[in-house]
Amino acid sequence: MKKRLGILFAVVLLNGCVSVNTKMNIALQEVNTGMSISEFKSKVKNSILVQKEESFACYKLEKQSAKFGEPGGYVYQTRFFYFKGDKLYRIDEGTKATDLKIEIAQDITTHSDSKTNSEIIKYVDVVYLKNESTIKGMIIEQIPNMSLKIQTNDGSVFVYKMDQVQKITKELSK
Repeated sequence: MKKRLGILFAVVLLNGCVSVNTKMNIALQEVNTGMSISEFKSKVKNSILVQKEESFACYKLEKQSAKFGEPGGYVYQTRFFYFKGDKLYRIDEGTKATDLKIEIAQDITTHSDSKTNSEIIKYVDVVYLKNESTIKGMIIEQIPNMSLKIQTNDGSVFVYKMDQVQKITKELSK
C-alpha cells in the first residue's frame, strides 16, 4: 500500500513539474488558423468561451503548472483564440491587445450582414468621474486598480487613474 501511494505521489509530482510551456504546446499542436469552431472545440477540450457575437467568438485556454517558489505555487499560461464567422483567424496571449479590442469593436458595430443601420444596437462606455464629469466613448485599455484609457467619438484619448473614477457603465448610443 505504501509503495502504491509512493508511486501515485511521484506521478502527481512529475505531472505537476511538466513546464507550463510544454503543456500549452501540446494543447496547441493541432490548432491552426482557418479551422472551424467545431474543429477547435474537438481538439482543445478545456477552452472557455469568453465572448460570442453574431459573427465573432473568442475562446480562452489556460494551462497551469506547479512551480516551487512562485506565489500561490503555480505558473499560468493563457492563449486567446479569435474567430470571425466560423474561422480561427488569430491566436495571442491577450496582453496589451488594445488594437485588437478596437478592431473587434469596430468590426462588430460595422458588420451588419442583413441588418440595416437602424436595426444595429450600439453601446457606448460611460465613465463617471468623481469631479462630476462624464466621458462617453470606448474604453481601449484598463489596468485593474490603476488606470483606464477611453477614446471618444472624435478620436480623443483620455487617461484617468482609477481613484478619479466613480463608476463605469455601458449605455445605448444615441
